[in-house]
Amino acid sequence: MYRPRYLAETFSAVIDKTFEDTLDLLVEARNYAAFSPSARDGRRTPMEGLAVAGSHLRVTSRLAGVMAWLLYQKAVGAGEIDEAETLRTLPRLDGVDPCLDDRNDRHLDLPAGLHDLLARSHRLYLRVARLDAMLREAHAGRGEG
Repeated sequence: MYRPRYLAETFSAVIDKTFEDTLDLLVEARNYAAFSPSARDGRRTPMEGLAVAGSHLRVTSRLAGVMAWLLYQKAVGAGEIDEAETLRTLPRLDGVDPCLDDRNDRHLDLPAGLHDLLARSHRLYLRVARLDAMLREAHAGRGEG
């Protein structure tokens, strides 16, 4: 797949910036889960605890899917993955349906820090989903995928 140099450099810069944003949010999510007293509040009912655990899982799933997609794109950009293979397989962003669904994120009684992580991980996931869609459209437009 040929990309003019300026497009390849722009795409690489976007991937690098998004990678850094994802890594920062992963570290924040890990620190929140490990050190936030509100994340481990023993006064929750079992249903509230389940809502908190499910929300942590949603943040983790979003970030893991984004990171896997970004690492693949970085490997392609570095020439570690053959472009012909990329055109045949072009991996999809994982877990699109559950990760894009944020209907319950805003309505659950969750700690403010967890609400913030849910919102930011959702925005990041949307950003990468748009990049994924743009790549797929470019490939389809050339009859490559």
